[in-house]
Amino acid sequence: MGKTGRHLSPRRKQRLRAYLGCIPVVLAYQAVAAVVSGVLMWGVRQINLRLIYLTGRVAVTSGDFAFLFSTWQGWLIIALTLLSLVLLVSLDVNGVLYLAGRLLAGKEARVRDAIPAAIRLTRRFLNPRGLLVVLYIAIAAPLVDAGVTIPQTREFYIPSFITSVIWSTPLYAVAYVIALVVLAVVGIRYLFVLPAVAVEGRSVREAFAIAPRVMRGHWRHFLPRMLVFVLQLGMVFALAGGAAYLAPAAFGSVGDRFWMLFFLYIALLVGVALTLSVQPLQTIEITRLYLGYVRGETVVFAAPRTAWLTRRRVGIGAVAVLAGVAVAAGVSTVWFDVLFPVGGDAHIVAHRLGGNAAAENSLAGLQSSIDLGAYGYETDVQRAADGVYVINHDNNFSRSCGVDAKVSDLTSDQIAQLRIAGSDGSEEPVPTLDETLDAARGHGVLFIELKGPTADRQMADDVVAAVRERGMEGQVAIIGLDYDLISYVERTYPDLTTGYLYFFSFGDAPALDCDLLVLEEEAATPDAIEAIHAAGKRAYVWTIDTEESAESVLAGDADGVITDEVALCQRVEEELRGRTDIERVVDAIYLA
Repeated sequence: MGKTGRHLSPRRKQRLRAYLGCIPVVLAYQAVAAVVSGVLMWGVRQINLRLIYLTGRVAVTSGDFAFLFSTWQGWLIIALTLLSLVLLVSLDVNGVLYLAGRLLAGKEARVRDAIPAAIRLTRRFLNPRGLLVVLYIAIAAPLVDAGVTIPQTREFYIPSFITSVIWSTPLYAVAYVIALVVLAVVGIRYLFVLPAVAVEGRSVREAFAIAPRVMRGHWRHFLPRMLVFVLQLGMVFALAGGAAYLAPAAFGSVGDRFWMLFFLYIALLVGVALTLSVQPLQTIEITRLYLGYVRGETVVFAAPRTAWLTRRRVGIGAVAVLAGVAVAAGVSTVWFDVLFPVGGDAHIVAHRLGGNAAAENSLAGLQSSIDLGAYGYETDVQRAADGVYVINHDNNFSRSCGVDAKVSDLTSDQIAQLRIAGSDGSEEPVPTLDETLDAARGHGVLFIELKGPTADRQMADDVVAAVRERGMEGQVAIIGLDYDLISYVERTYPDLTTGYLYFFSFGDAPALDCDLLVLEEEAATPDAIEAIHAAGKRAYVWTIDTEESAESVLAGDADGVITDEVALCQRVEEELRGRTDIERVVDAIYLA
């Protein structure tokens, strides 16, 4: 390979309008691929659900997934999931690469040929290297927020309760940043594997050998070119999207709901079309540059000819779209308050008794939450060496009290000598369960999480006995991350409220044995909350500590939030009640 740029002809220049001319083709392909992928995923989901049911379960969750590795049903679920990921990558990525190859060769790019071609490419990735590529696209690329991704896993994330621990510990934070950088570098290094396989017809083994060599010889040209390309697309799309949103904003200010919704829905369609076009256009550019590098010449293409996109069809389609938008706007106007509720009526529960208002899991924190008027208070109970139940989140007292000792290794008398350090320099004693129940009695709802290695059926029985002794059955909810334990409480003490905490699930989660489902923030999608409500249960979300998160969750249908920032959530709720019509609509669309 020659040095970067020496073999590229400066006289040939790729025009941006050629990419914009590809938008109808890539959108048409994505529409068809979405239907095929939807049917595929529905079928795989039905099979996996039946396999889960065969194990006597109704769902796989973060607190109950070990069976996947210990039963034949679990291994079959894993195999089907991997196979479906390979198919999804082929449909969502390799199909676009096939179209890109046709465009760059000056041939007709037909959607009806791309789907079969994408499916045929699937078999090339059914090997260890191919599966690594698929897993990187499905899991790693979303984490580094760069590279080629697929819609089904584009929102893959590390739960915020884990990242909060990472960022609060310097060593973990450095290791995390290094891991993300390594993943990003690996992604760039092997970025040309996909076009090498899907366009040039190479095996994955060959592509793994060629791709890094090509990137190594041309990264100084490739990275700036891609940056410029993304900026160019961003400017064009920002202008188009900004113009589309001016009209609904103007009508929203004068209070005409129908026209505000009409233009807002058009703006939404424009925004969706532009958003869906970004990655395919980037894929075409990556493929164009790659082919230029391996051929030693600048590859240039013209906008594709779309014989099916006649003026008559465009006109008919435009009329149909406008008619559909008008109908949607009319229906939305009639049912405006139902579709776009005011919001701001979720229960606000203080995390670890008082959140950040005082030392965590202290009676001072509980009193601060009571003074703020919180709906409830969440806390963590563990068993000391002498059988007394005390309040502490971690398995030891290192972080909260500066003493490196496990809860289960100390007696209640020893624990009574410890002090919880508050962020304001205050020090508070570690309360017992009995003291906490007495202090909370008559003040809101106390959410007691059965925590740590001592969380077992004995703990559940003892906690329930302490609650009954004070007549607080209607004021307490027993929650936890151990599904089997929460299920035991629900079946043994059906009169008490139970809640199961999780940060991912697959299957019929609303059918789990509990009254409340307590979801980690990113898992609390509108669909998940709707399904929980349809099952007659309540949905709480944890842990909501930023204004952005509070605005997002409290504007939705969650029944409550668990937060370290009670006052912040209360303020956001008040602001939500004063939103304008257009703010309510935009928030609803954003949440969906």
